[in-house]
Amino acid sequence: MRTSYVQNLPVVLLRQSRVSLPQQVGDELKRLILEGYFQPGAIMPSSRTLCETLQVGRSTIIEAFEQLKSEGYLVAAAGSATRVSESIPRAMPEAPLPEAHQLRLNSLSDYANRVQKSSLLYDRKEEPEIAFYGWRIARDATPLREFKQLLSRFSQTAEQDMLFDYHEDPLGYRPLREVLSKYLEKTKGIKADPQQILIVTGLPQALNLISRIHLERGDLAVVEEPCYPPVRKCFESEGASTVSLKVDGEGLMVDQLLRAPSLRVRLVYLTPTHQYPMGSRLSLTRRLNLLSWAGTSGAFIVEDEHDSEFSYGTNPMPALKALDKLDSVIYIGNFAKVMFPSLSVAYMVLPRDLTGVYAKVRQYGSDAVSLPIQCALADFIQRGLLRKHIRRMQGIYEIRRDAMLSSLREFFGERVEIAGEHAGLHMYVKFKTSLSDAEIVRRAWEKGVGITPIAPFYAGLAPQSEFVLGFGDLGTSVIREGILRLAEVIIDE
Repeated sequence: MRTSYVQNLPVVLLRQSRVSLPQQVGDELKRLILEGYFQPGAIMPSSRTLCETLQVGRSTIIEAFEQLKSEGYLVAAAGSATRVSESIPRAMPEAPLPEAHQLRLNSLSDYANRVQKSSLLYDRKEEPEIAFYGWRIARDATPLREFKQLLSRFSQTAEQDMLFDYHEDPLGYRPLREVLSKYLEKTKGIKADPQQILIVTGLPQALNLISRIHLERGDLAVVEEPCYPPVRKCFESEGASTVSLKVDGEGLMVDQLLRAPSLRVRLVYLTPTHQYPMGSRLSLTRRLNLLSWAGTSGAFIVEDEHDSEFSYGTNPMPALKALDKLDSVIYIGNFAKVMFPSLSVAYMVLPRDLTGVYAKVRQYGSDAVSLPIQCALADFIQRGLLRKHIRRMQGIYEIRRDAMLSSLREFFGERVEIAGEHAGLHMYVKFKTSLSDAEIVRRAWEKGVGITPIAPFYAGLAPQSEFVLGFGDLGTSVIREGILRLAEVIIDE
């Protein structure tokens, strides 16, 4: 690549760069001014001199000078030479002094320091050949075609003010909230006014709103043990402490809360319909006891329904929110697994007296979900396409779930325990093996299989050999092959 150097000036121009020559010249001269090569008030080389030494046209130099004048680096009165502005500081440090750098770090908020010490919520890893990941949907069966048609239809028929302006309703697009209100009553038993529904971009935004509104330093939030790790991180980022209550075959062990009435809890987060990652259901007795406790303690319950639309061999359970007569439950619904994650739409059903503060905090913290997306989604639900899609996916997922169960039983027999297979897109398995989790994951990876250990979901001492196996994105033959490879890893230890 050809370069040009100005004699006695450390300037480099890249002739084949995508950046125009006038911009390169301007950037290089700007750098020299800030580094003190050209002092404030100094006369700049003439355009003719720069043209000759740089071998560029005079228009290039003139354009570069004009840009530097407009930015305040150069000044030139009529009939006089072009000079460096007197207002430019005589010495600009190339890097902040150590003391200044430390002052910057010390000036970060407590929130920033807490977040900085934690890991990323989502860390994308290299993709294995066969990924038994519980968050994966059937990517080969998403309703993209129908949704794109509705999105195109909206973009052609919407008024320009509606299409291109900011959306004014802080709770979200009213027609979407109205169809969600009807959908929730019909499918979840939740009777919620549209004014109680807030449209958000996903679970992280919902948790962030909940944390900011309900938690402060020193507060207590109860989570399940094991629990989806980002939930703890989000609550603790506000300075709250998390208390982990164990989960068994009937879900969260609520009696631990009932035995500790002096415990000042602000929030209880749980996944009652299909616990993540164990897969258990919260029993009716525990649901009623938890609601009763919330009504007397003043705490709020956060119900996260992430994949409960799909159930196998059993009737779907109504949401915990459907039993909530005291308005203690904050319900989070999501389209990530029902539709697809990149849609980035979720919703919250809020207690009636909290909708105002939630709308304001959401508005202060972020923009709303894309209005065209909300409109297309409202149309998708209104036309019955969501119910149709769920029925179709129910059949697909049930076949894949059955393939997972039969493969585990065929290749592992009595050396595996299975739970949580009644709903959702994942199941819990416990292998009977002397291998460590890390060794199982490593050996499985070498065979092209990705699996998720449950140990990181625990706050306390974690049991070994427990894993989440997802089946949503895998065909039956791939599932069988993946389980066979796992058996070769674990049984042939």
